[in-house]
Formats: sequence, structure tokens, C-alpha cells
Amino acid sequence: MKTSIAFLACTMLVTPALADFRRTPPPPPFTDGSFECAILGHTAERDPDPVYKINVNVGSDSVGKFNSMGIVHTVRSGRTYDRSEQYRPDNIWQTQGKMEWYWKGQHGNVTMVGELYHNERDGWMYSEQQFKNGSQTYGMLADCHLMQGVGQNGVEQLPPILSDAPSWLGKK
Repeated sequence: MKTSIAFLACTMLVTPALADFRRTPPPPPFTDGSFECAILGHTAERDPDPVYKINVNVGSDSVGKFNSMGIVHTVRSGRTYDRSEQYRPDNIWQTQGKMEWYWKGQHGNVTMVGELYHNERDGWMYSEQQFKNGSQTYGMLADCHLMQGVGQNGVEQLPPILSDAPSWLGKK
């Protein structure tokens, strides 16, 4: 009897704590956005002037249909490389019903494919894969944050600003 009462008491104490965990809702869908990304890993050799950030822009037409994607890499020296100037634009597309946008470009026998996506586990991510004669020669994955965007309802989505930050980050 004492064991049953102790078990019941422990169960009652644990149950309210379990009720506090909730799934974080996904961000609202959007039609346009600007992202800043930091490389998490890649397959390239050491570079004396490595990429330190990637800017990704996703655009849409007046009815919200995906129609453009811009990718600019910034290296430590400050130079920038626009993927649309490095690779002849071949195609862009979006996976129906998902937050996944792609671009594909060609430079001779080299093909580059880039993807911006969002999922519950990873948040916003950008990846690139390079292929030469059909074999993968490069891969890169970057973690991104939304700098500015427009939701499907036309409401602008902005990232947090410095005045929202705690004092140890420089809030005055």
C-alpha cells in the first residue's frame, strides 16, 4: 500500500512538469526574405581568403509566386562573389508546400546547386553542392537567420533589434 501511495505521489509531481513542454511553432510562411548565413562546414581545402558570410535573397512576383533567388558570398578580405555572375543561371524552383527554394547554375562542365530551407529541427539553413562531370566535388552547409522578410499576408517580418537585446549586448 505504501508503495502505491508513493508511486501515485511521484506521478502527480511529474505530470505537471511534462505538461509545460510545448512544440515551438514554425515561422509563418513568407514570400520574400533576406538571410545572412554562416558556414558550419564544407569540403574545400584551406583557403587564404575564406568565405565568412553568405547573403541569400528570395523574391516573388505580385501574387506571391517565387521568381528570384540571389546568393552573394563575402570573403574575409571584403570581396564579394555573386553566384549568378559565377554560374550561368539555369533554373530556380520551390518545393510545393514546403519552405525549400533552389537554384542551379552552370560554368562549363561544373554545375552548382544551392538550397535554402527551413525545418523544425534545423531552422533556416543554406547548402551548396558542386558537381563536375556528374560527380560531387564540393559541399557546404550554413546556418542562417532572417534579416528581413515579407509574410504571405503582406506583413513585414523583421529580426530582433538591438533595443530588444539584454544590457550585456550593448543595450543602452
